[in-house]
Amino acid sequence: MKIFNQSRKKNKWLLLLLFFLPSCTEDFIIPSIPLDLDPVTLANPISLAVSPQNQRLYVVNSNGRVQWYDSSFIVFDISDPTNPQPMDVIRIKNFSGQIILDEARQYVYIPNRKGDEDNDADTSEQVLRININEASSDFLKVEEVVSAENPFGAFFDGQNLYVAATGEALRYDVDNMTGYSSVDLEVKTNEDRDLDADETREIAVSPSGSHIFVTNRVDNMLVLDAQEFLEPTPPGVRALGSEAVDYIVVGTVSTRGITRDSKYIYMIDGTPAVLKVMTDEGLDPVVGAPKEISAASLQVASIPVGVEPGQIIVDEAKQRAYVTNVESNDLSIVDLVLQQEVGRIDLSTRPAGVKDEDWDGDQPFGLAMLEENGKQYLYVAHYDTNLISVIDLEQQSVVKIIGELPKAEDYQ
Repeated sequence: MKIFNQSRKKNKWLLLLLFFLPSCTEDFIIPSIPLDLDPVTLANPISLAVSPQNQRLYVVNSNGRVQWYDSSFIVFDISDPTNPQPMDVIRIKNFSGQIILDEARQYVYIPNRKGDEDNDADTSEQVLRININEASSDFLKVEEVVSAENPFGAFFDGQNLYVAATGEALRYDVDNMTGYSSVDLEVKTNEDRDLDADETREIAVSPSGSHIFVTNRVDNMLVLDAQEFLEPTPPGVRALGSEAVDYIVVGTVSTRGITRDSKYIYMIDGTPAVLKVMTDEGLDPVVGAPKEISAASLQVASIPVGVEPGQIIVDEAKQRAYVTNVESNDLSIVDLVLQQEVGRIDLSTRPAGVKDEDWDGDQPFGLAMLEENGKQYLYVAHYDTNLISVIDLEQQSVVKIIGELPKAEDYQ
C-alpha cells in the first residue's frame, strides 16, 4: 500500500532534519500547522469518524509527509451533511492512525506514532484520548496514554480498546488507561515457521467475541483467543507472552483494513485485491505453537475490488460494503448478498493536462458514514491531495469536496 509519496519527495530532507535537529526544528525549519478554520488546513488526512449524536465529523491529519512540524484534529459541523463546516481545530502530534469514537464517554482514541521506530530509546509513541464533549470545560483536551511501538489500528467494544502495534496486540480498559495488557505476535508456528509481524496493521474482535483478528501487511493474518487476551491490571504493562495467538491464516499476503458486523469479519487483502468475508465458526482453542490454517477454511466469500484497497466500512442493514482503492482512486461498492462488486465511484481529482506518470493520485483511504433523514453519506479522506470527498450514496456520486483542489502547475 502506498500511503506515502513515491515520486514527489520534496519534504524528504525536512523529515530527516525533523529527527536529527529536534531542538530547533519547530522554530527555524518547519512551521507549526495552521489552526485557521477558513480555509481549514488538511495535511494527509488519514482517518475519520462521524458522531450522529453530535452531528459532527472528526478528522485526523497525520502529516505523514512532514508538511508541517505537527499535525491536527479537526471538528466539522455536519448538521448539513453535504456541506461540512469546520468549527474547531487543535494541534496534535504527527503520524496518527485510526480514530475510534466513544460516544458514551464523549472521547475519541487515536493511536499515534510520533516516536522514531528505528530508535529503541524513543518511547514517545502513544494513544491520544481527546475530549469531544462540547459542554465540558475540558473540550478538546488531549491526554497521552503510553503505548507500544508504532500503533496504528484500533477496535472498541464499548469497554475495551484493542490496538495493533508493531509485533504486539494491546488491550486497554478505557476507564483506566494507565496501563495495558500485551500479546506478543512475533511467533513461530506449528510448522516451525517464524511469522513476520513487523507490519501488523489493524485489529477487530469477531462477532462471536471468541477471537481477535489482526491484519498484517507483509505476511499472514493472526487470530487470537479472546479469553486468553486477559484484561489489563493498571498501572503498567501486563505482558501475556504469545500463548493467546492460536492461528496463523496462510493464504493471505498483505492484509490491512478490517471491520465486522453481527455475523462476519470483513478483511481487505491487497494481493490479490479482494474483500474477504470471514467467520471464526469452528475454531477451537490451541495449546502451544499457533496452528497454520488456510484462509479458505474461514472464508465465506472473496470479492475482487479496485487497485490497492485500503479501508472498508459495512452497512449491515442495506448489506453493502464500501472499500477505498488507494491506487485506482475510486470507491468500490460491494453487494454482500450477491457477494460481488456492483459499482465504482470515481474519486480522482487529477487536473486536466497532467500525465499519468506525473500523477501520484489522491490515495483515498479513511472512511466514515452518516445516515440522516433516511439518506446516507460517506466521507472519504484523500491522503495524498489533502482533500475530503462527501458522497451521496443514493446518487452514488461526489457532491462536495473539502480542501483546495490540485493545480496542474504543481505537477509540471
